[in-house]
Amino acid sequence: MLIWDYLLPGSIIMLKFGLRMTTDQETNGADTLKAIMVFPVDIAFLSLSYGSAILYTSEISTATTIPVKAVLTTAFIAIALLLPVIVVSKKSERALVLAKTKKASLLAALGYFLALTITAVSVSIDGML
Repeated sequence: MLIWDYLLPGSIIMLKFGLRMTTDQETNGADTLKAIMVFPVDIAFLSLSYGSAILYTSEISTATTIPVKAVLTTAFIAIALLLPVIVVSKKSERALVLAKTKKASLLAALGYFLALTITAVSVSIDGML
């Protein structure tokens, strides 16, 4: 897996985050931290959309089509991975509001780990099927 495989998804998600934080609003430190805490959800959803696009294009470009069972299994696994990212991100944001910064940091790190795992799986899904 080359770093270039992650460059486009990574640059798009960073552009989204930057535009969200700077366009037509003034942000403070608390707003920025909250946005950082829930950012893994954005990463995970973008990764799922890339995975879907890769599945779609690989079906078109290969001589044999991908079995429906494999596509559905992949979709259910993706959703199963996405739900913990959402839960962990919400819990980290809530911990930040309650001034439990250590807990918020640990939960945010877990959320980023899960989201980046989804990204790695989504970008490399073509080679798995």
